[in-house]
Amino acid sequence: MVKMVKFCPKCNEKRKSQSNFCDKCGTPLKEREDRIRFDKGVIEKVFRRDGYRCQMCGARKSDGVQLTIDHIIPLAAGGSNDIDNLQTLCKSCNENKADLIFKSGIDVDIEIKENDLKNLNKNIKEKQEQLISLNNLLSQEEEKLSKCNENEKIDILFHIKQLKEEFIPSTESNLKKLTTEYQKVQEELKLKKVEKQKKNRLYKTLYVNIDDYTLNILKKHFASKGYSKTDILKSLVYEHDEKEISTFIFDEYYYDLNKQYQYLVIHRFGNSKKKFSDYLLNNNFSKKKLIDELLLTRTELLDDLKNRELTNKQKILLKRYFSLGDCSDDDLANHIINSCYSKKELLRMLDSYKHELLKEICTNLSDEDLNLIKEYYSIKEHSKKQTVEYLFNKKGMLNYKDVSLLVDHISEYNNVLSKASLEKERHITLKKLVNTLTVRDTSLLMYRFSHCRSEVHLYSFLVNKGYSISDVQDLIKVIKRELYYNLKSDLSSQQINELSRMLNVPNSQCTVINHLIENYTVDGIYRLIKLI
Repeated sequence: MVKMVKFCPKCNEKRKSQSNFCDKCGTPLKEREDRIRFDKGVIEKVFRRDGYRCQMCGARKSDGVQLTIDHIIPLAAGGSNDIDNLQTLCKSCNENKADLIFKSGIDVDIEIKENDLKNLNKNIKEKQEQLISLNNLLSQEEEKLSKCNENEKIDILFHIKQLKEEFIPSTESNLKKLTTEYQKVQEELKLKKVEKQKKNRLYKTLYVNIDDYTLNILKKHFASKGYSKTDILKSLVYEHDEKEISTFIFDEYYYDLNKQYQYLVIHRFGNSKKKFSDYLLNNNFSKKKLIDELLLTRTELLDDLKNRELTNKQKILLKRYFSLGDCSDDDLANHIINSCYSKKELLRMLDSYKHELLKEICTNLSDEDLNLIKEYYSIKEHSKKQTVEYLFNKKGMLNYKDVSLLVDHISEYNNVLSKASLEKERHITLKKLVNTLTVRDTSLLMYRFSHCRSEVHLYSFLVNKGYSISDVQDLIKVIKRELYYNLKSDLSSQQINELSRMLNVPNSQCTVINHLIENYTVDGIYRLIKLI
């Protein structure tokens, strides 16, 4: 049966008092196993398991050191007398060893690695000396061979062959293995020292920045030993890796926030729990500073959604998808943030919604209307699907209603052309009056009939087609409408705002575009757009 004794965790001493409190410091007493004397069978079993080698410095019994039995977790720290809690240590390491509960495992690892390096270095030197001796012996034997008689020759040749094929290669192989092992242990030691530096850095950072609330929850969660801040943090840092600590801090603070703040945390720190916990650590775990940072992140996210993250077409689609009507970009951005949509989710929604719209257009578009569109845009080789995608991606036709308006426009345009062809007799009058066209009217006609290389070419084309003055005026109205829709699709809200400020007109998409068409040539409009 295991014998239990009372001890004071603060004084680290046994107490025989019947009281439940230490008679020196008043700390509540705890129970642990009492120290016992191990029999020779247990001692021999531990020695044999550990290979008769000190588990700290690596010294062996064959090196002449005295081996002893030691508790891995000291009894004072709650360890047991079980054989799994016993280890082999040399007398020197056992006498100088502090209780491992207060000494980090990484320090013990470093000590073991350093001792391994010393032993390996010693063995490497021995092997190098042995190799030199064998090479010298080989030289001596080869020298003897030239001077020996026939009776001695066979023995010398046998010895030389043994040296070359057995002793020297074996020694070189062992030396190579020792050197490789030395480099491996050296690299492991280097990594352990880097790890220790990181842990020391984390300990100091925690010590400077941690508040009492976070210290207590960390102590409770990780069951950290010790009563002082120093003991708790050392136990925490040296017994647990940084990722484990960061994950706990993230979970403790992240899940205490509401859904919108959690959304902003993911946007601000990505999926990195370490970045989030580092931010808390460097800001004294202040919830107020965290909320201020997240509110600033919200402002930046609003600006990104309005001006950078989404194209003008994507904004239009999202407004329709969310049934927001003709709302502002600010309202759209606020709706996205309040609904906690990620960029990935938005793109998935847009892709799904786009397929729905394309399917709707394909379903409702008749073959007759399809042929009109293909002829108008000179894309006769396109299939129905390709034509619909062309209208959606290139011309900003985002639903069947837009396509229906386009068909009406094309029909009207074709009627104008048809009417012009039936009134060829009026071409003489048109030729005389074509000079009355304004520069803006000419630029609109050049924009529509882009194959005309000059104004003269344009007028000749109009005359040959039999356009009347009223036909040209009607055509100009149609072209203005087409230009209006193209500009509406091409210009972003930010560009509209800039143009409004530059032209000193009301900040309305319709007003700005109409002002450009009525007061500038087509070339002038696009030069103006490039300036912004």
